[in-house]
Amino acid sequence: MEGDEQYFVDPVTGDRYYTISYASDEAPESDIVLVHGLLTNPRFWWWDQITDLLPFGNVHCISLTGHYPSELNQPLRRTIDEAFIVNMVDRQLHFLGLTGKPVILIGHSTGALVSLVYGLHMPERVRALGVLSTLSHGIEEAGIYGFFQFLTRHCLRPGRWLYGVTLRLNGASQRFHRLLVGDVAYDRKTLFAYPGFDQWVGRYFPHIRELDARQTLPWLRDLHEVDVTRRLSAIRVPVLLLYGEKDPYVDCRGAETMKARLSGAAVTCHVIERSGHLYMFETPDVFRSIVRSWLESVC
Repeated sequence: MEGDEQYFVDPVTGDRYYTISYASDEAPESDIVLVHGLLTNPRFWWWDQITDLLPFGNVHCISLTGHYPSELNQPLRRTIDEAFIVNMVDRQLHFLGLTGKPVILIGHSTGALVSLVYGLHMPERVRALGVLSTLSHGIEEAGIYGFFQFLTRHCLRPGRWLYGVTLRLNGASQRFHRLLVGDVAYDRKTLFAYPGFDQWVGRYFPHIRELDARQTLPWLRDLHEVDVTRRLSAIRVPVLLLYGEKDPYVDCRGAETMKARLSGAAVTCHVIERSGHLYMFETPDVFRSIVRSWLESVC
């Protein structure tokens, strides 16, 4: 199954966007927008997940600008703040022709924080929010991403040089990349045993090889200051909160805090047992069942 890959250049900022769209035969009047996390790309979303979503609407995978093949114009002069995030999502929805009616917006990790920010600023454009594996702020609290954020914020040139070296190693071979992917899992063996795991990595890895430290550095540096915690009660659309019980990056105990703060929304909250940051691959049947059930309730 191949999607429609498109590239757009923002005439105002000069930023380059990359999106993939999949047409639904069953619900062509609805649209689901997926947002990937840090240091990956729209190909992160695998066929199994896309196939499960298509009965509920057309599926569009958009970019965090600066994650190849999407590009930031003059990246080291840019600031990733809420205004940037809103414009980034809004421009891609505009280019895809999705501004006429609200969309179901689903993000994973940093993509989930992006979805929350957009939902707060542009409530008229959002029909429902899928918030997968994130907290309400952009502070990386653990793992290699926490280390990267510390390097880019506090160690200046040496830290950024080390970040760049690690990023190049990440793209040097799929073997090394597998180690980094395994770092976000609860059980590496379970993750690697996912049917089609190697094909999934092989599909998105060519874009991983082209990641540029200068392009992605603003995300790690600036997200530290993005915090929507005190404003979550303003969200009024249905929200799916999903966490891995053994996520090494996002403490699942934050699920109840997030649910309580989303006091104005109809919240469906699940913590998936024996799973880490990538439960869509570690416990795929449970993940797919939860998402399908939620979509049936909001569509």
